Amino acid sequence: MIDSYSIAGTILAAIGGMVLCWKRSRPSSESTEMIRINNQMEQYKKSVQLREQLQTNLKNASKIVPADATIPSENHSSTSRVVVLFGSQTGTAEAFAATLHQEGTSKKIPIVKYDLEEYDAKKCLAKEIVVILVVATYGEGDPTDNAVEFARFLKQQQVDHKPLQNVFFTVFGLGNSQYEHYNAMGRSINKQMEAAGARRLYRYGEGDDDQNIENDFEEWKENLWSTLLENMQVCKQLRVNGHDTMEDSKANSAVVSCDYSILECSPLKTDQKKQAETHSYNIKAANKYFFQSVLAKVIQKQELCTDTANRSTLHLEIDLKGTELEYQTADNLAILPENAWSNVERIACRLKYNLDEWVIVKPNTCNERSTCKDIPFPSPCTVATILTRYLDISNAPRKRALKKLAECAQSQVEREKLLDLASTNGKDLYQTWILKEHRSFVDILEAFPSIQVPLEALLDIVPYINPRFYTISSSRLAHPDRIHVTVSVLQTPQIDGRIFDGVCSSYLSRLAIPESRHDDRKKRQSRPGEQGSKQPRQWPHIRVFVRESKFRLPRDTTTPIILIGPGTGIAPMRAFLHERSKQLEMGLPIGRTVLYFGCRHEHDYIYRTELELFQSQGILSELHVAFSRQSTEKVYVQHLLAQQGTKVWTQLYDKGAYVYVCGGIQMGQDVLKTLTDIIERHGQKTEAEAKLMLSNWQTCGRFVQELWA
Repeated sequence: MIDSYSIAGTILAAIGGMVLCWKRSRPSSESTEMIRINNQMEQYKKSVQLREQLQTNLKNASKIVPADATIPSENHSSTSRVVVLFGSQTGTAEAFAATLHQEGTSKKIPIVKYDLEEYDAKKCLAKEIVVILVVATYGEGDPTDNAVEFARFLKQQQVDHKPLQNVFFTVFGLGNSQYEHYNAMGRSINKQMEAAGARRLYRYGEGDDDQNIENDFEEWKENLWSTLLENMQVCKQLRVNGHDTMEDSKANSAVVSCDYSILECSPLKTDQKKQAETHSYNIKAANKYFFQSVLAKVIQKQELCTDTANRSTLHLEIDLKGTELEYQTADNLAILPENAWSNVERIACRLKYNLDEWVIVKPNTCNERSTCKDIPFPSPCTVATILTRYLDISNAPRKRALKKLAECAQSQVEREKLLDLASTNGKDLYQTWILKEHRSFVDILEAFPSIQVPLEALLDIVPYINPRFYTISSSRLAHPDRIHVTVSVLQTPQIDGRIFDGVCSSYLSRLAIPESRHDDRKKRQSRPGEQGSKQPRQWPHIRVFVRESKFRLPRDTTTPIILIGPGTGIAPMRAFLHERSKQLEMGLPIGRTVLYFGCRHEHDYIYRTELELFQSQGILSELHVAFSRQSTEKVYVQHLLAQQGTKVWTQLYDKGAYVYVCGGIQMGQDVLKTLTDIIERHGQKTEAEAKLMLSNWQTCGRFVQELWA
C-alpha cells in the first residue's frame, strides 16, 4: 500500500527547485528571461511525468482514483450524470462544451465535462447514462488531435453486440463548409454511436464556421435541456426532477462563475512556497502546448516581397540547436504568438490591472459549478505575462463571451446592448460590427466602459491563444538544425481607420534580429572613433513545437512530382526542391519535378531567384508562374495546369506522378476540378471515374492537399 503522504512529499520534492521569480514590468525577449521560462516549463513537465508515474503505482496497488480526478475512474459504473465530451483543435468546440456544462449545472443537472483525450472511453462510455459529444473536424475530414484515440475506439466497436445500448446520446459537429469533407467527424461519430446501439436523446446538429457557427450552436441547443428533462427514463436514472430543475435554472442563470482563483504572490517568497498547491493539479489538456512547446532562437528574418506597400511576406529561420526538436521535410511548425504590447497596455489600463503583479493561478475548487481541476498555463507569472502570452485578447469575442461581459457591465444600457449583440436577433449586427470589422476584446472593453472584470473572471471569458501552424519550407536533409517558415503578414485596414493585424504574423514581423557581424563591422568603419558594442547579440526566441504533416516525398527519388502552391502555399514545395537538390548532391537520381506557382504581381514573386536557380540546375524541370493582377486578364495556377493537360495526364497515368497542393480552399477546389477535367478529357473517363481515381490516389498518398480557409 502506497502512503499518500509520502507521494505528496515526493511531488513537493520534485517541484521544489522551481526557479526564483523576479519582478518585471513587461515580458522580456532577452535570453535570460527565455531561459527562466524554459526552466519553468521543464519543471512542469517533470512534475507531470512524476505524477503520471505515481498514478500508475496507485493503480497497481489497487488504489481507487478520487471521484473528482480529471481521468474518470475505471470503477465508475452507471453513475448518475450527463457527460459532455469535446474534440477541439482551436478551442471553439471546447467553449461550446463549457457552455453546455455551465447551463446543465445551472439547471441542477449532474453534469461533467471531459477533453476526449483524457476520457477513458473503453472503461467508461458503455456505463454512462447521457453523453453529449461536441466534435470538430480538422483538415481533410480528420479528427482533432485530442479525438484521435476516441475515433479509433468507436471504429473498433463490435456493432453486433450493441455495447452502447444503455447510453442516450446526441452530437454537435463543427466544421467549415468550404472544405470537401465538411463535418466528417461529427457525422461519422453520430453514425458510429448509433451503430453501437446508443439511443438518440436529441437531434444531431452541425455548425458551419464559414457562416455563423455560434448561431448554429445556439439554434441546435435551444430545446436540448427541455428534451432531456422531459425524458422520464433519463430523469429517473439521473435522479433529477425535470420540473424542479427547470425552475431552479432561472434563479441561477445570472450567476457569474470563475473556474480559477488568482493568488497574489511575492517574487521573493515564491521559492519558499514550493508551488505545492499549483502542482497538485493536472495540466489542462487543451492547453498542453503552453507546457510542451520549446523556446527556439530566430536567427534570420528576411522580407521576400520587393514592394511591401500592399503586401509583406517573411522568410524566417529558426535554430534547433539545444531544443531537442526534430522535424521531417515539409512538416508543420506550430508557433505560439504573443499579443502586441500596445493591446496589453490598453486592456490593463482599461481594467486597472497591475502588470507588474506576480500571481499564482489555480483551479477554483470552491466553485461548485466548475469541474475544472487543471492549471491552464505555467504560473507563478506576472499579469503582463498572462495578457501577453496566454489570453487571446486581440481577436473577436464569441457570443458566449459577450454574454459573460454583459454580466460584468455596471450600466443597464450597456448590458442590454451586449446581450442584443449575443442574441439570435442580433446576429447581423454581430456579424458586421464585430466579425467583419475585426473588433477585439480590447475594442469591446473600450466601447463599453462600465464593464468591470476581475482577472480571475477574465480567464473564464477570454479564450487562450492557440498556436498557428505553418508548413515548414525547409528540407531536413539539407538543413537538419534549422527550420524555415514562410509567413504572409496580415494587415487589414478598417473603415474607422484602425488596422487589423494578424496576431501571429504581426508578432513575427516585430521580432528584432541582430545585425550580422559583417553589417556591424561596416557600421563601425563608417563611424570613425566608435569601438562598437562588445555585448553578445541578443537573439529573439519564440515558443514552438512540430507536428507531422501529410506531405511526404515518394520513397523512390526518381518518381515524378507535380507541385501546385501559389503564395505562401509554396512552402512545402520549396522544402521538396531543397530535398531533391540535396539528393542530387549526394549522387541520387531524381525524377521530373514540375512547379505551378501563383501570385498577384511580379513584386509578390517570392523566392524567384532561388526557383530560377533550381530550374537552371535541372532540379526543377518546369516552372509555371501565374500572375493574377499583372494584367487585365486574371491568370491562376489552375489555368496553367489546364493548358498543360496532356503532359499532366501522361505524368499521372503513365509515369505514376505524385501531386501536391497547398494554399487556400478555393484554389484547392479549382485545382481539384481542373484535375478531374484533365482525367475526363485525356483519360477518356466519366466524371465519376475521374473522381474515384483522385480519391484512390488520395488514399494511397499520391494526391496530397493541405488547404486553409
